[in-house]
Amino acid sequence: MENKSQDGKPVEPKKPVSTDTSIFHGKNEISRSEFRQELKKNYEGSQMNVYDRARIEKKDFPSFYGSKISKSDMRSAVSKLGQKLSSEKDPAERNKIRNEISYLKRIGNL
Repeated sequence: MENKSQDGKPVEPKKPVSTDTSIFHGKNEISRSEFRQELKKNYEGSQMNVYDRARIEKKDFPSFYGSKISKSDMRSAVSKLGQKLSSEKDPAERNKIRNEISYLKRIGNL
């Protein structure tokens, strides 16, 4: 039996709404070029300029991650940045690393 609205027309079943607001859009991994494009976008609350965000891809996601960036790669990069943060002495550099960590966590929903 089909679901019908009050006027007798068939009603389409509701599709589940994706709640993933990360750069992955519900996928487990994205291509490096998609990742690069997402980094170019300015996310709300970002204290990083376009140059710094583009540098993240080269510095924190080197080629050994392959042609796809996964959520686990993102977690790994955040973890490595956390280790780097704890060993860094320069306050200005610590602030840059802290900004990178918060930016990656925000865009990856980590």
